[in-house]
Amino acid sequence: MAVLSVRDLTKRYGARTVVDTLAFDVPEGTVFGLLGPNGAGKTTTIRLALGLVRPAAGTVEILGRRLGSRDYHRSLHQVGSLIEGPALYKALSGKRNLEVHARYLGLDGADRRIAEVLDLVGLTGREREKVKRYSLGMRQRLGLALALLPNPRLLILDEPTNGLDPAGIVEFRELIRRFPETGITVMLSSHLLGEVQQACDHVGIINYGRMVMAGPTAEVVASAAAGAGRSYLVEVDPADLPRALEVLTPLGTPAAAVDFRTVHVATGGLDGRALAWHLSGAGIYPEQIRRHEETLEDVFLRLTATPPPPGPGSIGGA
Repeated sequence: MAVLSVRDLTKRYGARTVVDTLAFDVPEGTVFGLLGPNGAGKTTTIRLALGLVRPAAGTVEILGRRLGSRDYHRSLHQVGSLIEGPALYKALSGKRNLEVHARYLGLDGADRRIAEVLDLVGLTGREREKVKRYSLGMRQRLGLALALLPNPRLLILDEPTNGLDPAGIVEFRELIRRFPETGITVMLSSHLLGEVQQACDHVGIINYGRMVMAGPTAEVVASAAAGAGRSYLVEVDPADLPRALEVLTPLGTPAAAVDFRTVHVATGGLDGRALAWHLSGAGIYPEQIRRHEETLEDVFLRLTATPPPPGPGSIGGA
């Protein structure tokens, strides 16, 4: 079952089309990563799903109820969200912010649930401090606690790790990976592609407002890797790097220097021995040639390097 289903979703601002016939599903019990460059339309898509802006065309369904239907609000009551940073009362304590939000939601058993979410996000012991004294990372954690307060079936997070230090990012990743076990499906957008690859079992990559690839994360990476052919990292003496780039570029995609001694090249059908043979013919003897394993970041950069094929409407960032 799809907790969130989007079909032919389109949003225009004047002559600009910022979300263009977008279609994807967020399967129940998954962590779904919505990825795209700045201006690809991620935040607009999230706002459309939450009913914060109206689409020009297309449909959105959350928990089987369609946006615009009379009972869509019932689905939204089962959605928690953190969009572009939390809205907090900075003069109040973290706990008081949660109490105010719980009263707004009409939440039963609020004291118990507040204690649970404070523990979940790692703010137990800091909940009585005023939010104005919180670090940016602590405010992000409190925003996540607010989103979790109604014990939602769908949790939507827009760049949720902003302000977290590396240890906090790892803790957050482990936290959201456990959410599906408690009945919470997660959709998040993030620029930390390494973290997304580890945290998300499904991804959708959008560019210029259109979906360019979506599916289980491992399948997306494997499919794109198969299309790219073999890829290698070649280590040479630093003095040989410029010449190695010249030799390797005609053998596949334009070779690129990773650092002062390593060249990355996608070769199609050539293997490492063929690369070594070409290099030795130019008087270059590589210190190491190793197969490069495709990552989600590689796939993302390749798929978003150029605009998608022309389609209806003019496309711009949002």
